[in-house]
Amino acid sequence: MYLQLLLKSGSFFANLPFAVFSLPTPPWWFVVLLYGMQLFLRYAKGEWRRVSQKSAVALLSVCLLCYWHPWPYPLEVTFIDVGQGDSIFLRFPNGQTMLVDGGGSMTTDSNIGLTAVLPYLQRQGIQSIDYAILTHAHGDHYQGLMQVQSEIPFRYFLHALPQTEDVPQDLARWYSGFTQESLISLQEGQVFYPDKQVRIEVQSARFSQDGNNNDSICLHISFGRTDLWLTGDMELPAEEAMNLPVQSTDFHTLLKVAHHGGKTSSGESFLRAVDPEIAVISVGRKNRYGHPSPEVLQRLKQRSCEIYTTSEVGAVRCISNGQQWQIQCCRTGHTN
Repeated sequence: MYLQLLLKSGSFFANLPFAVFSLPTPPWWFVVLLYGMQLFLRYAKGEWRRVSQKSAVALLSVCLLCYWHPWPYPLEVTFIDVGQGDSIFLRFPNGQTMLVDGGGSMTTDSNIGLTAVLPYLQRQGIQSIDYAILTHAHGDHYQGLMQVQSEIPFRYFLHALPQTEDVPQDLARWYSGFTQESLISLQEGQVFYPDKQVRIEVQSARFSQDGNNNDSICLHISFGRTDLWLTGDMELPAEEAMNLPVQSTDFHTLLKVAHHGGKTSSGESFLRAVDPEIAVISVGRKNRYGHPSPEVLQRLKQRSCEIYTTSEVGAVRCISNGQQWQIQCCRTGHTN
């Protein structure tokens, strides 16, 4: 009886608003400082103890403010290591968040959203996602989104999906559960501003209208003199149909290489127009598709492009101050 009462009361309190919340993982210096202050308070005596208590409170308050600060962030873009799939997390200068795809599998049910994407978001202290975007209706892009949304709410779900009868049943059931106000269908040429400093243009959407790779949403994100291209799995026909002008050399461009570096994407004309300085390829180790293809790697190297693959360096975190990109690789500790 007492056990049942305990379980029911625990379940009741667990379902209350804000009963569970995540905080970002603190940096090493914050942990060292915290333990140092505890030791100092433990062994300080007399007048030093009274002074140290006031100083510790003031110092801790300053450190908390510096780490969990209310003032503007840079633009943060993290290519989460989800194996053979895509999942990109963005945090804008005003603190709003976006998750583009969630990883998954084309052939089997995958729980990568729960084992990779969700833990990353929780370590960042993310309580909700402002904009969730699905580039196209393939399992290695949407399965993880469904799993993340079971734990973290999405304010808006943005997509360019065809009619529900033309998409996988599990995906159709899932996104039909969103309210009409939270569903946004993206169109080619559409422009929106999640932050007054950040411009996002939909360069391509539903090109082939068959739910496959060329239906991928392609986003061009601009922040100051830095550019970001998120290309989903788009292939050469969709790339060529955009007919992009050659970009100004004044911009520093980061490219998410389409279709995990597959040879049917990242054509010469597209790369010439976008002119990336940095390329990130989200790809699984020893995948059966042979991604990334030697042809695509060669085309990128010919343009003197820095190349990062998640299979080699793990998650890739890219930070822009509006003037240049800084790259941090999780597995290698590389910073550039």
